[in-house]
Amino acid sequence: MQPKLDQTDLQILKLLMENARISYAELGRQVGLSLPAASERVRRMEDAGLIRGYQANINLKALGYTITVFIELTIPPDRYAIVKQKIAAIPEIIEAHHVAGDLSMMLKLHLSEMEALEPILAQLTPPGRSKSIVVLSTTVVKNGSDFLDTLA
Repeated sequence: MQPKLDQTDLQILKLLMENARISYAELGRQVGLSLPAASERVRRMEDAGLIRGYQANINLKALGYTITVFIELTIPPDRYAIVKQKIAAIPEIIEAHHVAGDLSMMLKLHLSEMEALEPILAQLTPPGRSKSIVVLSTTVVKNGSDFLDTLA
């Protein structure tokens, strides 16, 4: 069941998405609530599963992971479980999506060098086939906070 959100809840979510370290006092000030009321709203949204957690947004390029690659995987359905286990064990894979259409899965990786791609592909492709797409540049990265405006 989708929780009912009012304008204040949406504002709180947007502020948290933009800065998860914002204090409850500042959050309350920006949305017109007291500190206890703001913290209670956040707690309710956490309890409802709307807020799954808080994380630091790390610049992987600054850590040397300068190459972004998407891998399209096509695998037989009876191999999904084993491929999912392999994917979970590869730290360079930061997203894995089971997709509709001709593909089975779409993966997003961050690599420090192109040579790192070959052994990853070797782990994933024996049960199927793959297509790799190397990102030349990224033009848009959003955190989704502007999407909340469409819910208003």
